[in-house]
Amino acid sequence: MKRLAKILGVVTIPPVIGGILLTLLQLTEGSGFNDGFHYWLSMSFLVFLPLLAYPIHAAFPKLRKGGREAQRKMALVVAPVCYLLGLILALYFGAPYGYLVFALSYVLSMAFLLFLNGVVKVKASGHACGVTGPVVLAAYYMGSWAWLWLLLLPLVYWARLTANRHTVKELLFGTLSALLGTVIAILMV
Repeated sequence: MKRLAKILGVVTIPPVIGGILLTLLQLTEGSGFNDGFHYWLSMSFLVFLPLLAYPIHAAFPKLRKGGREAQRKMALVVAPVCYLLGLILALYFGAPYGYLVFALSYVLSMAFLLFLNGVVKVKASGHACGVTGPVVLAAYYMGSWAWLWLLLLPLVYWARLTANRHTVKELLFGTLSALLGTVIAILMV
């Protein structure tokens, strides 16, 4: 069971889920996401570049010695920088509404996650956050069938609990970070 939990933990890292749902939105006619330039811009700054946290961690022996906790910290440094740059570029290049909401929701969700982790000292789950936000956005743009993606959330909870990576409280805080960031982004743009 621990092996399956580990596999689910890898497959459900935030950039993977975000990339899958951004691609579904891109392919869904009438979603307002049918813009190749902004799709690739979003994929670059919300998916591909944040994934660099993992090879960066692996490339430096000092970071590798820090194990999973150092890897998590690296992701919490690389991802917010990428998300913020992605939002700035989306604004600069006049991204359509949907892409702006997606980018802003990532920035706000990460800000809440960093606040909880850094100030409140709760290890809020990035996995829970990274699944919840994109799923809510997909449902918002694609309709009710996209809520089926929320079925991933219990799997993420199970995997993170089984792997002893988070408590239920930490998973809930990650979920709430994404809900809050996403709803505010939808209301702001």
